[in-house]
Amino acid sequence: MEDNTLSVESLGEVGMRAYRVAVKLERLQHACHMDRVLLHHISAALDPGGGGVERTCLLSEPEVTRKLNRMFCHSRAEPWSRVTSEASEKICGLMFGMFDRNGSGQIASLSLHIALICLSADTPPRKYQALACAAAGACGSISRSSLRSLLADMSQVLSDSYYRYVV
Repeated sequence: MEDNTLSVESLGEVGMRAYRVAVKLERLQHACHMDRVLLHHISAALDPGGGGVERTCLLSEPEVTRKLNRMFCHSRAEPWSRVTSEASEKICGLMFGMFDRNGSGQIASLSLHIALICLSADTPPRKYQALACAAAGACGSISRSSLRSLLADMSQVLSDSYYRYVV
């Protein structure tokens, strides 16, 4: 009987952690105005040609700001969206805090794409599919190094140090 009690307790602990992560993500989405941005808005901004996000491309701060402005412009076309230009600046600062670890003034376009997918307002299954496609790239399969990079980028999104910066 004790074995069942331990597993129920550990399940409750996992459930509480998942709940805390979900609440943190929701607050971060709202603070960054990403609670109104869907995956197709992100794709329209980062991949206007439809050929896929360039995996090795590095983006400067003005380039990231332009892409974020384009993303919010697409989301503003929705009748329910009211996003200010301040949101682009806030997210740009957050992205550079997360992904410009060496202070070069550039971040990987794939890291930006993964973070925006995580913060989008789409459903979890659609996010999982988009994340898998981003990690797989053009080859269609996910290598160990791609999966490692994907998980590292995703973990940055909910890192406490960056969460406090925005919220």
